[in-house]
Amino acid sequence: MDVSLTFESKDEGTIIVGTNKGLDHLTYPEIKKMIGNKILIKYANQNEMVLSVSSVQISTSMAERKNIGICVGKLASPDLVQVGASIYSLEHYSKKIEEGKCSIQELENLLDEKNPIVLYHAMTHIGKEGIRPEEIFKKLNGLSLKREHQDKMIGHYKVGDLAIATMIKLGEKEDEITGFKILDEFEKKMVFRLFEEIEW
Repeated sequence: MDVSLTFESKDEGTIIVGTNKGLDHLTYPEIKKMIGNKILIKYANQNEMVLSVSSVQISTSMAERKNIGICVGKLASPDLVQVGASIYSLEHYSKKIEEGKCSIQELENLLDEKNPIVLYHAMTHIGKEGIRPEEIFKKLNGLSLKREHQDKMIGHYKVGDLAIATMIKLGEKEDEITGFKILDEFEKKMVFRLFEEIEW
């Protein structure tokens, strides 16, 4: 869904309004469930922001188009959400991956996402299902180098840790993984610990 308007309500805080033809045939409960509790805002410059959803409001135009208003509370200013930005449901992403409804091409594209929640679900699914096309391997190898503060994923783990763990699950030898070669002994133990913690 693309953002067409943002405004501030005295009672609800910031409300983001958008439309999506693919949702016009759905009922209010179905749309609300699809949006979930958190949304990912993605800007044209590829920057992202995750916002919590407090409520959803829907109106239908005379042309039978649904205008969807997503309330994100008073912590987010309307100025933060730009018209034209894209809205994604993190819950919808995660559910689609878990149910095995993502194609290999979609999974490959998801590895380009910056959001750690999306990356976590994509990589663990790839490892669990043994999906190993060459392009996915190349992207995982590139992700294995992501160890900066902004690459934090869950707990003390980084995106690079999960990428390495995923490649090991897919049968790759540790010494052939680019990101693994630069780790010290403590960091290697952390990767193996993560590998054991994941419910592949």
